[in-house]
Amino acid sequence: MKSTEKAVNLMIGLIDFSLTVIAFLIAYFIRSQVLQTENPLFGLLSYTWILLVFIPSMFISLYLFGFYDSKKTSKHLRLRLLKAFGICALISSSTVFLTRDDAFSRLLFFLFLGIDFCLLFAEKLILRRFFTAKIRDNVGATRVLAVGDPEKVKETMEKIRREQDLIFHVVGYVSLTDESGLGNVEQLQELVIEHTADQVFFFLPKDWAGNIEPYLQKCEELGITARLLLDWYRLPLSKTELSYLGDSPMLTFHTVSLNQSQLLLKRAMDILGGLCGVILTGLLSLIIAPIIKLTSPGPVFYSQERVGQNGRIFRIYKFRSMYADADRRLEELKQYNELSGAVFKMKNDPRITSVGKFLRKTSLDEFPQFWNVLRGDMSLVGTRPPTVGEVAEYERYHRRRLSIKPGLTGMWQVSGRNDITDFEEIYQLDVQYIDHWSLTLDVKILFRTVWTVLVGKGAE
Repeated sequence: MKSTEKAVNLMIGLIDFSLTVIAFLIAYFIRSQVLQTENPLFGLLSYTWILLVFIPSMFISLYLFGFYDSKKTSKHLRLRLLKAFGICALISSSTVFLTRDDAFSRLLFFLFLGIDFCLLFAEKLILRRFFTAKIRDNVGATRVLAVGDPEKVKETMEKIRREQDLIFHVVGYVSLTDESGLGNVEQLQELVIEHTADQVFFFLPKDWAGNIEPYLQKCEELGITARLLLDWYRLPLSKTELSYLGDSPMLTFHTVSLNQSQLLLKRAMDILGGLCGVILTGLLSLIIAPIIKLTSPGPVFYSQERVGQNGRIFRIYKFRSMYADADRRLEELKQYNELSGAVFKMKNDPRITSVGKFLRKTSLDEFPQFWNVLRGDMSLVGTRPPTVGEVAEYERYHRRRLSIKPGLTGMWQVSGRNDITDFEEIYQLDVQYIDHWSLTLDVKILFRTVWTVLVGKGAE
């Protein structure tokens, strides 16, 4: 997973850069506004040239002392950071001396060094504890179903963990020949669903080369990433790539993007959007909450179990737009379902309150879902989050739409959702999004969503 490591290091580098700029701004503010002396500072831009020297030397020093190597960052953190900063300070101060810039404030420079060191030290400490906790507790770990000999699997996975800080949690083993472990490979799809697996690792002997294709197709049908620990076998499937777990070569077959840099940027967009959305939701609550309480009995917020990525169950949150007994009345209304397939939609649903009609028309009821986005249950853009009951009615191939996180908006929401009468159309839109996903597509959908909400199109 070298691409993952590169993507993580890129993100850490961006954080280091941002914290260094912030440290400089804080130091300038303290020196110019708090620690005023007889020699006032010039404008901010007069001193920013030091960043052009400091930042490159900082990146080189941090790299040399192992801060962008997952195998080293957990040892002697403070000492290594002090050494790295010593080199940065020496190079920067030497530059000031050589340029003979007498107007450069030494107090500003040392304030900057001290603040930047504290910020970066805090960041590295948080990252170390974060990754250590994830590796120890398997929190947020990729859930792996391993097919093959358990002893070979354990030996390989232990080697990978020794070599790289890769966060994988093997949920169980599937036998190629008998019923040992969780079961036989013939039960692969049922086991993937039952154990909420994100990926399937095949640890295969050579004599299985001609037998593996049907099982890869089963993973493909579910939208589950499959990895073969083989360096001599090729399968002519789309989106096939040679990747590595540590030093172990694997063929990877995937139906969703594994571009870690873009996925990290997507998550960064989700966090930023989630933070803004949660703040906006809090402000809206001051107006919407009293109206909901005054017009119908029940809580302000409605929560319901939904099915997320690869079958994970989470609770979705909305402003309540229905009467409190809406879930109990669903069964009696199913005969009026206007959509065919595993989803319920009814025009003039009697369970919707008068205020709820307005909330749905303006999509204001959806705003609490920004909390789900911030938590990581959902993304800003993705597939429609189905209910547990809807997923129970899925055909096997429908589960492919669960191979990514559900979204606050998506292709269905911006494609005239009230004009769609067949669940298969929703499925095709979701698969189209999965197969052609890019950050550019996400941005386009977000802009189209804003326009759709502003003109009140497609929401009821």
